[in-house]
Amino acid sequence: MRAPTSSFSRGARARRAAAASLAALVLAGAGCKVLDVENPNNVVDAALDDPAAAPPLATGTVGSTIRALNAMLDVYGTATDELDFVGSQDGFFQLDVGNVSRAVLQFSDNGYLQLASARWTGDESIRRLAAFDQQNQLANRNDLATSYLYAAINYVTIGDMFDDFPIASNRAEGAAPVGEAQMSLVYDTAAAYLDRGLVIATTTNNAALRTQIIAMRARAKYSKALWAKLNPPTRQAGAPEPVANPLVNDPGASADAAAALALMGSADFTLTVAPTSNGTAGNNFGNDLNSRREVRIGQAYATPDPAAQGQNRTLVVNGQPAIALADPVSGQPDPALRARVSALINGGNFLPAIVVSAREMQLILAEAALAQGNTAEFTTRVNAVRAFTPGLPAYTGAGVAPQELLAHMRRVNLFMQGRRLADMYRFGQRDPRWQQSSAAYTTRGCFFPITQTERQSNPLVTPNSACES
Repeated sequence: MRAPTSSFSRGARARRAAAASLAALVLAGAGCKVLDVENPNNVVDAALDDPAAAPPLATGTVGSTIRALNAMLDVYGTATDELDFVGSQDGFFQLDVGNVSRAVLQFSDNGYLQLASARWTGDESIRRLAAFDQQNQLANRNDLATSYLYAAINYVTIGDMFDDFPIASNRAEGAAPVGEAQMSLVYDTAAAYLDRGLVIATTTNNAALRTQIIAMRARAKYSKALWAKLNPPTRQAGAPEPVANPLVNDPGASADAAAALALMGSADFTLTVAPTSNGTAGNNFGNDLNSRREVRIGQAYATPDPAAQGQNRTLVVNGQPAIALADPVSGQPDPALRARVSALINGGNFLPAIVVSAREMQLILAEAALAQGNTAEFTTRVNAVRAFTPGLPAYTGAGVAPQELLAHMRRVNLFMQGRRLADMYRFGQRDPRWQQSSAAYTTRGCFFPITQTERQSNPLVTPNSACES
């Protein structure tokens, strides 16, 4: 027998029904305006016209650049021999086997989107802060110099990692790509930005910013000269073919490298940036290496742990990674590489990225000296780099050939800094994991394409890359 409903329950239900009806009438009478609310955290575009917005604009440029570098190093390293795919994501597998030019891979697409966003953010920050500066409304001119520096980092990264890019796109307004044959122009833009930033940093007497800007300008000029050696891409049949004259000797890059070193002094200087959980976010690389473990340090560099499932991590012995790549002078596992690998595998999810360094400046000068036949200067410069790592003996000129040593020094001292793929191409090296049908294997000089999201949203992008054919 069903229990009777109490009078209390019937009254409560009636009151709830009446309240619901009244609420419906109120909403109807108000025309639903109760839902028209304002979020005090929203920032409208007009608010950025206020000179007080200058510090957040500069900080936003820095943050977006860090996110972009983090996302791009993740996929760039996987496309080289620096990282090996060991996980479950097909996109990483495709990169690992050399299919760098596929536009549909989600991870390179993410990197593209992060870098495109950072490029726009930097340009927009410069546009607004330069206007404030012209009107004498910029409280701290170093904010503009910083924007110039980080915008230049984005432009150099675009040139180093992409075959083409629609630079002039403005939010929802797509622009035509620069064109593969014209991509060296991004380095010119970077150098021009750095010129302007240097004027400001000199005026404000900001020595730290001056050092970073001059070093970055050396890298931009060097990268442009290296780009010219790899473009247009060259089809290769059979064994990899090194560039006939692979060494870069750019007077502007050398002058800036020497000037930067004069400011750095004897320190092992680096411009290092890192994502954070409460600021820049964007931990693609650290997450994929140390948490999700889609990738590990390449086995050409460090020995995989045979006890790990799928060998998805680096072997650690006595607290140090087991290094597989030997220093060609001492014949021992390279301690410079060991230090770098250790920092990465023990760095957690938010890994720092080295943008420029004293080591890179010395290597730019060493390469220029070697290109000029000045072996004494080359030896001095490479030994300056070797001196940064305790335990490395000096190079005397005996044994290993100078160009072979240069390639090795760049390989370990610029590890996971976005330089490796260009070096592999120009020195005639291949990752054993590259498939023989892949773009990286068959065509020297192929980098990332304009990816699928941009192609679907921008009708001005027409795929015609030699690396995709």
